[in-house]
Amino acid sequence: MSKKTLGLIAVLLVLASVLIFVAVSQKKAQEQPLNTVNTQQVATSPTVVKVPATTTLAFSSISLPVTNTPQQFPITINSSNEVTAIQLELTFDPLKLTNASIAQPVTDAFLDKPTELLKNVDIKKGRITYAFGISPSQNPKKGTGTVAVLSFTPKLNPGEQTKISFLPKTLVTALGVNESVLKSTTNTTITGQ
Repeated sequence: MSKKTLGLIAVLLVLASVLIFVAVSQKKAQEQPLNTVNTQQVATSPTVVKVPATTTLAFSSISLPVTNTPQQFPITINSSNEVTAIQLELTFDPLKLTNASIAQPVTDAFLDKPTELLKNVDIKKGRITYAFGISPSQNPKKGTGTVAVLSFTPKLNPGEQTKISFLPKTLVTALGVNESVLKSTTNTTITGQ
């Protein structure tokens, strides 16, 4: 046999020895028990903590006698949640309440200089959508205050009534909560004088 053949056989023997050693080491490692009490894997789901919805929205008065002159009605909030944004969805009879508009309060504002996200006043259908919230640099707020002021001119005969109602899409968001924290809303009835 030539030296080349002997050298090739020697290299193959060393390579085979290394492969056998690695295979045996892997098998021994798999057979050793883990240093744990329970070796079964248990699938767990994250714990979801539900924050109670404690926020209420209401008109400043449940029933109001009005004359057929321009009127303003504050919408108030009472919340122990850390409020970050509010979406008001309101409906009214456009034949009985005209010139409707909505804006931030001039005084006693619940949120300090909120960012207006959406404002849509449909005077033909009698529907208002108004959304606003804090900016990223502002802190959330809890407590009480005025969130918006609804303005309109009533067209009511003496004793005639109409309602302004919150719609189900009205919501309030709070820090660290994925769902609305709105617990309840209180509508208002307006009576002509």
